[in-house]
Order: sequence, then C-alpha cells, then structure tokens
Amino acid sequence: MNIYNYNILDEKELTILLQTGDELAFTEMYTRHWDKLFSVAANKLTDLDEAEEIVQDIFVSLWKRRTELYSIE
Repeated sequence: MNIYNYNILDEKELTILLQTGDELAFTEMYTRHWDKLFSVAANKLTDLDEAEEIVQDIFVSLWKRRTELYSIE
C-alpha cells in the first residue's frame, strides 16, 4: 500500500522515490514537467510531433537512468 500524496511532495522527495523505481513518483514528475518541456521544445522546433517525441525521449531516459540521479540539496 502506497502512503504518499505525490502532488504535495517536493522535487527532492520525488527524486528519492524515483531512484527506488517508484512509478507514481515518475508519473508525478511527468505531470509536473511535461507541459513546460513540450512548450520549450515546440518553441524551438517547427514540428510539434518532433517536439512531443523529444519530450517523450527525455522521460524515457529519466526512467531508464533513475538510479543514476542524485538528490537535490
């Protein structure tokens, strides 16, 4: 049973949970940051599909490399 209310956790707490493979922490990070990352990518590129793919790649990489993350101080 999960006892965390993820939307009230700060980035440091989410990062620690993400490092352990917590999928709900990953989902919360995705929810918090996808729009901003997409906005930046879309403003730099002319192809919105490409911008979306780049953002998806960022999150795939984040998940795959989650054990390499360091905690935010």
